[in-house]
Amino acid sequence: MKRLLILVLLFSQVYAQKKVELPRRPGAASNTVYILDAPFKPGDTVLLSGDYLWIQIKGIKGTAEKPIVFKPKGKVTIGGYASYTLNLYGEHFKVLGGGKLVIGHPTVFAMGINLGTSHHVEIAGLEMYNVTTGIQQNPTGTELIEGCYYHDLYIHDMQNPPHKGRAEAFYIGKTSPGGCYFKDLRIENNRIENVSGDGIQVSGGTFTIRNNKVRNYGMSDLEQQNNGILVGGNATAIISGNEVSGGTGPALQVLGRG
Repeated sequence: MKRLLILVLLFSQVYAQKKVELPRRPGAASNTVYILDAPFKPGDTVLLSGDYLWIQIKGIKGTAEKPIVFKPKGKVTIGGYASYTLNLYGEHFKVLGGGKLVIGHPTVFAMGINLGTSHHVEIAGLEMYNVTTGIQQNPTGTELIEGCYYHDLYIHDMQNPPHKGRAEAFYIGKTSPGGCYFKDLRIENNRIENVSGDGIQVSGGTFTIRNNKVRNYGMSDLEQQNNGILVGGNATAIISGNEVSGGTGPALQVLGRG
């Protein structure tokens, strides 16, 4: 009887962690996703498929033991909406592109991935191009944001014509005093090329910036927006193994302390 009960419990756990298709909006908006309270369960794998104009999902709630994982089913592209591209808000989730997820549009410039106050997030293995920001996480408020890991991304050919080229592959934290504080945020093994503004900008927290390649940055040659790697105010960073070349401004600028 005990053995049967154990088998039933194991079956229940496996069944609870399932693959689900990302639900699209009906009708003419079927290439968009807007979810206010994500229905996914801890451990679920959420499959993206085909082309999307934009995706916005709030209330993602995985756990440390069972994060929610977003993955492409075949090749997937997201882009074409002028305001944003992929907004994900919540905790304990991953976006694993596997080399098959592309964010951007040939003629429409918009933010790439916006994460707000999301924590315990992993973003890996995807491509972004022609976006105004690659990964943006600079919310208002005073939350502590922990456990974010952004790695093995290819971010390239970034522009921001409406703002004279102020594009950034990573825009993490507020450059002004106050705001959220990031603890142990990691940016590793990314390839960043042909960016009109900064390659990597972080502020307000503790960071690891390791083994990234930043090439041809600050192409608009804007004052204070032409850094390969910028560590802004109220920040401490471990910076190692990076290759920075071909820019119009400093390869590394550190304004924080610690």
